[in-house]
Amino acid sequence: WIERVGLAGEENSYPASLSGGMKRRASLARALAYDSDILLMDEPFRALDEQTHAQMLALVRDAAKGRLLLLVTHDEADAEGMNVIRL
Repeated sequence: WIERVGLAGEENSYPASLSGGMKRRASLARALAYDSDILLMDEPFRALDEQTHAQMLALVRDAAKGRLLLLVTHDEADAEGMNVIRL
């Protein structure tokens, strides 16, 4: 998952040495690597640049297949193509 989120080569880095976006991607890798039926995510793409946001969104959509995904976001585009309940 570290490779999938674009952090290859950072496997031995401490969190304090990572940038904010790298920390966010490491958190995504950790969440997606866990074998579960449910994914709970609160603003997982916040503070990512546009390109990385798109890449991580595609990764989450793919990883969420067959799982329940509870995604909290203010970006309506993040929910496109998903079964959505808006609150």
